[in-house]
Amino acid sequence: MKRSHYGLLTAMGLTGALVGWLELFRRSRQSRCLVLRETLAGPAEELFERLCDVEAEPTLIPGVEAVTVLERDEVSVRYRVEGRTFGARWWAVFRKEWERAPHTFTWESEDGTLALRQVGQVDLVEDGAGTQATLVSCTHFNTPVVGAIATLTCDHLYLRSAFHAWLRNAGRASATRRHWAQVLGEREPTAGEP
Repeated sequence: MKRSHYGLLTAMGLTGALVGWLELFRRSRQSRCLVLRETLAGPAEELFERLCDVEAEPTLIPGVEAVTVLERDEVSVRYRVEGRTFGARWWAVFRKEWERAPHTFTWESEDGTLALRQVGQVDLVEDGAGTQATLVSCTHFNTPVVGAIATLTCDHLYLRSAFHAWLRNAGRASATRRHWAQVLGEREPTAGEP
């Protein structure tokens, strides 16, 4: 009986210490940052247009199911994204802003599941082999206890693969569009054509 009592007290103490550490981590506002570099086929301008098209995100980013544009102007868009990861539903509101030259755009979250806070930037630079895309993103979830766990695991569980897929799929869509332009006699595809 005493052994199980001490075992229970030890488990409770370790759990309390872990929860305390997670809460200290969350309150420190530390973020998980990642940097991705991809060489994509296609001109920077074409890729830039594709990556700035928030309505296309459900076809480019795994887990994104719906995008609702809340407001838009010439250099920015504010939108709500909804999706599902590992069966769990999530949402976020972002503002994406861009500069056509030098093909740079940034985003920042306003709110989201588990009090998401995320900032990011993509730079596109044409080089001899295509377009070099550099993505930098920092993410923090501010919900007590589980926010720290989400912050510590979001890179490896979802974000890294989702951002890689976003860049690669935008490159593939750009290549498909160029292919059909060539097949159709160097004209742009019309509505309904890929």
